[in-house]
Amino acid sequence: MEPERKIAAGFGVAMVLLMAIGGFVFFSVRERAETVGQAGRAQEVLEALQGVQSSLKGAESAGRGYAVTGQEAYLQPYEVTRAVIPGQIQRLRELTADDADQQRRLRGIESLIEAKLGLTQAIVAARKQRGWAGSAELIRSDRDRRAMEQIHQQIGEMAGVERQIFGERSRRAKVQDRRTTVVIVLGMLVALGTCAVAALLVGRDSRQRRRAETASEEMRREAELILGAAGEGIYRLDAIGNTTYINRAAARLLGYEPEELIGRPMHAFIHHSRADGSPYPREDCPIYTALQGGLSRHVESEVFWKKDASPIAVEYTSAPMREGARIIGAVVAFRAIGERLLTEENLRRSKQQLEVNVNQLEKRAREIMLLGEAGELLQSCQNVGEAFEVIVHAIRKLLPQWSGALCITNNSRSMVEAVATWGESLEGELNFPPEDCWALRLGRLHRVEHADTDLPCYHLGRPVRAASFCVPMVALGETLGVLHLVEPVVGSGPPGGPTDSAGALALENPQRLAMALADQIALALANLNLRDRLRSQSIRDSLTGLFNRRYLEESLERELRRAAREEKYLGVILIDLDHFKQFNDTFGHEAGDELLRSLGEVLTARTRKEDIACRYGGEEFLLILPNATLSICRRRAEHIRKAARSLNVTLRGQSLGSVSLSIGIAVFPQHGATAQTLLRTADSALYPAKAEGRDRIVVPADAEGGEDETEPPSRSQA
Repeated sequence: MEPERKIAAGFGVAMVLLMAIGGFVFFSVRERAETVGQAGRAQEVLEALQGVQSSLKGAESAGRGYAVTGQEAYLQPYEVTRAVIPGQIQRLRELTADDADQQRRLRGIESLIEAKLGLTQAIVAARKQRGWAGSAELIRSDRDRRAMEQIHQQIGEMAGVERQIFGERSRRAKVQDRRTTVVIVLGMLVALGTCAVAALLVGRDSRQRRRAETASEEMRREAELILGAAGEGIYRLDAIGNTTYINRAAARLLGYEPEELIGRPMHAFIHHSRADGSPYPREDCPIYTALQGGLSRHVESEVFWKKDASPIAVEYTSAPMREGARIIGAVVAFRAIGERLLTEENLRRSKQQLEVNVNQLEKRAREIMLLGEAGELLQSCQNVGEAFEVIVHAIRKLLPQWSGALCITNNSRSMVEAVATWGESLEGELNFPPEDCWALRLGRLHRVEHADTDLPCYHLGRPVRAASFCVPMVALGETLGVLHLVEPVVGSGPPGGPTDSAGALALENPQRLAMALADQIALALANLNLRDRLRSQSIRDSLTGLFNRRYLEESLERELRRAAREEKYLGVILIDLDHFKQFNDTFGHEAGDELLRSLGEVLTARTRKEDIACRYGGEEFLLILPNATLSICRRRAEHIRKAARSLNVTLRGQSLGSVSLSIGIAVFPQHGATAQTLLRTADSALYPAKAEGRDRIVVPADAEGGEDETEPPSRSQA
């Protein structure tokens, strides 16, 4: 192959390599952008799933609130929440349009949600049509709970797939960055090597042409034409470092005309100082190493100085020129690398930003996971005591170095009382009136960072030593209390503790996390209060506040089994209000209701904690007295009878006169071993009490005089 073709081939290879590198970088950047977009979309899916769960819980709570209370105010949030859910499902459908498996899961979730909303709508419709009795049956059924559990399970599976997708996309982005960097560096090295080889070929051809007198000038002109057309800057030095040749690309990059540099010492003109402006001694220059020691040198990044004294970042290769064993000069090939440095810097910044985004997404995912776990635990609590323990546990995991208090508004709405506290830096009043907290006054989060610039709540200690939040807890239109959080003082954490923890995560956006915690706590407490009210309504008599007959039957059977198992007595006192019909006819039903309420208060005040006072029906009441002998039952009955005699019932300031009671007593095991037998015995004793003139206590005839001599039942008898 001719020398000219070899040189052209070398530069062609270099150009092809550069074009290939550019194409690879372009497609790599586009692929990485797609990967980052997919990771962000996975995060959007996770947030959308969380929104569906929150909306569904809100719809369920509002629907049940209406079913329980019958108040129309619950229907508006219920309808609003139901209207939001289809849009959230549609958003999830758009986000997962390219994933057939996720679409299938989403269709399953959508079907379950439709069934769940249908059940809730049925409860609301039953409440509208048939009142509480119609909706209570649907609420007590297990279908609603099973539907909610299936929805949580399906959403959990879908969220798990998205988290896996998010992790895979993050790892793929890192691999793409490393691959792009390696290809760029290797490609540049190969291209520069190719240029260096081309430069050596030019030098060798020039020497060969000079040996041939007839062809030397022509070969020199051709070489200069080739080098002048090259895109890189090239210049040649003689043995003492003066310029013997410089191509136009080099002169243009340096801001000179070629004639201005021919015969000049290049180091003094373009390489006299380092990038920081400090002097660059000639003996330290890699270019002159080629002249002195005959070594080729490649420098990836340095500066040359232009004619206007401004620096230009270059990458250059210095190679010695030999004539036999003698070094006659050196060739330097260089090119500006400002664009490459800019590209590398952009890549580096993009990589850093990607790592920051991935780190934030991972932390956000962990925060969402912890909040989800706390929400599931709160929904599983049976009472507020359990809920308080779960709340403290969840906050200590999310905010391990923070202090705080969970404060609940009492029933009279006059005080806010701390039911749970944690941490060491908590100061101020734990029980305070609602007006002492700006968050409760304003109905939104109130933050205090500096006592001099912010307005602290009155329940905080003075002086304010640390920044704090007060977040009102509102659910179903009711303010339940306030969540008070105190930020950790700088340097208060344990030495050597982890920095990438949930606590560090919370410090990035504590306001958002505090509001999310308050919303979850408020919703859980509202659900528990609603559940307690439903249970109380199902077992309590609405007029007297005593237990109803259904609870009486369950409790009597349970206490009988316990008495037989523990070989103890169980007393039953049946009470009938004398002349109640006459009282009703004389004073009216309103007065009769007031009398029954007053008698219920008497029974409540004169029973032990373990006793069970029930309204048996109409004007009849029944007391179940665990571990009470017949004499004890008689004494208790006598106290109640006398208390009723002294009862003065008034209505609208008018006294309704005194009342009396007829009482029958039965005791296990003397009078029977079953609930039916005991009730029948007590009822049989009640008839003589009425027949003999009322206002008296009657025990079964076979127990007169020796009622306490009977031994408790043995286990074999039971």
